[in-house]
Amino acid sequence: MNNTLILQDCLEEFICQNELGEIKHQDAFEMFSILQITKESETSYDELSSCIVDGGLDGGIDSFIILVNDKAINSEDQLPEIKIIESSNIQIFINQSKYENSFKEGPINNLQSSMPIILDIDALEDILLERFNPLLVEKILLFRSIWRLCIKKKASINLKYTYSSKSNEICINKSFQSKVDQLIAFTKNNMNIDNIGFKLYSAKELLTIYSKQTSKELELKFKENPVPVSFRETEFGYIGIVALNDYYNFITNDGNSIRENIFENNIRHYQGAVDVNNNISLTLRNDNENDFWWLNNGITIIASNCRPLLKTLFLEDPQIVNGLQTSYTIGKYYSEPKNENRSILIKVIQSNNKKTIDKIISASNSQNPVPPSLLRATDDIQRDLEIYCLNKGYYYDRRKNYYKNKQKPANKIISIQNMAQAIEAILNYSPANARSKPTTLIKEEISYKKIFNPNIDFGAYLTCSIICQKVADFIKNNVNSDEKGIQRNFMYHLARVTVSFILCKHNYNSDEIARIREDSISIEKIKDANDFLAQVIYKYRESNPKENIINISKSNKFVTLLNDSLKIIFND
Repeated sequence: MNNTLILQDCLEEFICQNELGEIKHQDAFEMFSILQITKESETSYDELSSCIVDGGLDGGIDSFIILVNDKAINSEDQLPEIKIIESSNIQIFINQSKYENSFKEGPINNLQSSMPIILDIDALEDILLERFNPLLVEKILLFRSIWRLCIKKKASINLKYTYSSKSNEICINKSFQSKVDQLIAFTKNNMNIDNIGFKLYSAKELLTIYSKQTSKELELKFKENPVPVSFRETEFGYIGIVALNDYYNFITNDGNSIRENIFENNIRHYQGAVDVNNNISLTLRNDNENDFWWLNNGITIIASNCRPLLKTLFLEDPQIVNGLQTSYTIGKYYSEPKNENRSILIKVIQSNNKKTIDKIISASNSQNPVPPSLLRATDDIQRDLEIYCLNKGYYYDRRKNYYKNKQKPANKIISIQNMAQAIEAILNYSPANARSKPTTLIKEEISYKKIFNPNIDFGAYLTCSIICQKVADFIKNNVNSDEKGIQRNFMYHLARVTVSFILCKHNYNSDEIARIREDSISIEKIKDANDFLAQVIYKYRESNPKENIINISKSNKFVTLLNDSLKIIFND
């Protein structure tokens, strides 16, 4: 039982480190396990929290994770931004997490019952809502959209069922394995793909992943000693030539898949068969008379530390901020071993200064028009918000996973998207927009500037985020499992109502929100707001019986009724 006991200690440390004291151990174990399962994808706490669908009518599924090129896809709002091509990496995780000491057949039985309807494209939204909770239904519809795109673009899908428990080690009987084999065979036949797997994670497997350190230092070999170029003591650089073979090894995991995490700060992902990439590919395949670096602008890498050793640089936390298209094209070119003598130009900059890094990222990607939404993290207001939140004991994660990688508490980390949704729901009285358009809020210039207004007290912004976090915790810990799936659809509505109940008024302003003390955001206030919201939902459904719960949560018509009802009880 040593593995189980050690896992329990690690789980307690996880709860303590992330300041999740009020969370139930089952919920903590669920988050802990899916963080381990997706560890190589560099997913964030917020992204994975949005993938959790457990509760009543969950069909035996605790979390439903969709990754496209290691980016979590959690809403239809993201679909227009997804560019799926034949080489895209699409991973689907259908997870079960049980805070139990053994693997049981019940969860497999549930999946065998649920998957036929999930994979039945003819089963429409209203039919799905008769079987599953709204959060799971949205994930199913999103999965189907991705599935269709993959078929059209001839891209492959990797679907993996996972089942985690506290069992000391994997121990199952023949009946269990037979049901797993049946589930895999059924999925293969109905999706017409071969990349289907089922992975069990006992305490032993989870501890193995947990103890494995994510490599933060990578080795980059140069043809000759890279030339150091000094600027100041803590910020300097190197320029050198790297053999294409060695660069390929640097950007891939053991010569296999691309290391997605080192491209996190490149503002564009791979654009596929566009003219530029086609030209790079033609040069790689056909022009052996000229060295590659003569014909290519090269690669820019930022690292927090550079450790030179002869013809090698050991780079800590490397980020390729310019040259992703070239890198991915090289990755495709080297899908088979090559007898290669050509090279690529590499520029390495050592810096820990966030302002400097942001300027480098922006300047390195300014050759071609870039949508403003892709550079939000470098805006002055985002930088200022980060500093403000730090001074208040919170971590504004304007650059994804920066604070997760520094092991800051999960419930103190706030992403740009979550901050925007909280502001839209509370300050702008638009919980339906916050619910239905999470990506659009910061993508479109008008809505972005309306949300992130430098003339508004940053205290109001932070308070909005804290209220949304406390509301999410309330739903997780105080709502019964049968209602969780529905209530999470109305999280932003509940946050907006909670503010009115705290201030005892329908209308409020940013200064009033900024003055709300954190200890006044009590469970009692949220519960009162929740009871009121439930009454309004019931009233709306009586008048609109044909409208399903997902559409209600996205409806501005419902928000109008909600606001009118608040005016009545607060007489303002």
